[in-house]
Amino acid sequence: MKGKARRYDAFVFFEGSEKKVEMVVSGVNLRGLGKAYWEDVVRQCRAEMISSISNDHVDAYLLSESSLFVWGDRMVMITCGATVLMQSILKLVEDLGRERMDSLIFQRKNEYDQSKQKSSFLEDVRLLREMVPGKAHRFGRLDGHHHFIFNLDRPYRPAFKDMTSELLMYHVEGEAAQTLCHGGREKGEEIRALLGLEKREGLMVDDHFFKPCGYSANAIEGPRYITVHVTPQEDYSYVSYETSLDVEGGYRGLLGGLVRSLRPDSFDLVTFDADLKEGFEDGYFKWDHVKENLSCGYKTEFFHYVSVCYDPRAPQAL
Repeated sequence: MKGKARRYDAFVFFEGSEKKVEMVVSGVNLRGLGKAYWEDVVRQCRAEMISSISNDHVDAYLLSESSLFVWGDRMVMITCGATVLMQSILKLVEDLGRERMDSLIFQRKNEYDQSKQKSSFLEDVRLLREMVPGKAHRFGRLDGHHHFIFNLDRPYRPAFKDMTSELLMYHVEGEAAQTLCHGGREKGEEIRALLGLEKREGLMVDDHFFKPCGYSANAIEGPRYITVHVTPQEDYSYVSYETSLDVEGGYRGLLGGLVRSLRPDSFDLVTFDADLKEGFEDGYFKWDHVKENLSCGYKTEFFHYVSVCYDPRAPQAL
């Protein structure tokens, strides 16, 4: 979990980089499978449920390592640390049946320390390809931040406004970042406002402060969601912010506002059918941009931005 960091050489280390799966199915009501079933799915990857919220459209579960969202015909699961998300995916494919899979997308961000993981992306894909056909891509340079994406190779047309935006920020700085990384439950309201989770009509929020450090939140508004995960250790702070809200419509400026507040040294932006017009060049250099129309129908883009205005820092003593 976010708070269960371990000793890594001379400093406390937790792997914040996440793995993610999104499935769209037909012929089965995923919410109807019940909480006990989804608890078992979560256990498969070596995580646990902490709490949950629900509305008429979606059930949102906070996990010891990230989040799970379940709709009638779709699920999204995100895990971090040394979890083995592929074990949960294989269970779902086997239980639900490959013939019911309309879309399956598996993502994995490159880790800070891959040696602590139970498997690599290519090992995961090898197992998955034994059950379903798919295509795999690397978005980004191998010697820098990059994302691996596997998608079910089957004709699929995403629904209108079926969009997702993922903002991953590294080494956050500034006053707002200090509040986020060092504030506890006593600063909960301030932290929620900073992350765009302030109370407003229709938005339901569930969050958790880990000990000794770390923060996770799920928010749902109708069928849309926001999920936030913070690994706040000073030498490698990491904030992930993912949403299916229309960030080019009623939530325009949301992602740019987060970057301006948290001032990360660098950040990734990964989008699925979210045609962002918002620029991030103020104080940042666009280091990489990759785009592809996946065979499952989503237009996918990856951006990596690097700050142009940070000062030299001292080396880490080991």
